[in-house]
Order: sequence, then C-alpha cells, then structure tokens
Amino acid sequence: MTMREKVAELNPEAIVWDDLDEAIIGLTTNGQAVYDINIIHEILMSQSEMTLDEAIDYAEYNILSAHMGDFTPVHIIKF
Repeated sequence: MTMREKVAELNPEAIVWDDLDEAIIGLTTNGQAVYDINIIHEILMSQSEMTLDEAIDYAEYNILSAHMGDFTPVHIIKF
C-alpha cells in the first residue's frame, strides 16, 4: 500500500499533491497529509530539471503557500 493510499484510507477528505507521493511521510492527528519539504525539492528537480533554487522558489509559491481548506497538507523540514 502506498502512502497516498494510506492517507486516503485514514482520511478520504485529505488533500494530496499530484506527483509528490514520495514526499508523504505521514498524517497529522487532524487528518492532513504530511510532506517532507526536502523530498519535494528533490522530486521537482528530477521531474522538471530545476536547480535547487528554482525548486525552492516553485515549491514556496505553488505548493507551500496553497491553502485548500481544513485538510490542506502540512509541510515540514525533516532533519
């Protein structure tokens, strides 16, 4: 079972980002998908041949700043 499927099973209303399944690392107690920002950057760089700076800018503008309601994903930096 993929992380996307686990999230959907636990909370069918949870929002998940397209093409970023590998960055899902869990679910909050409120039912929000949790993403690792560093993995998001890696995925963006590999999918679109972006530099790290471009991936950071793209993620900040298009992903991290999005608010889609109560089940908008949470983004963390994992050390």
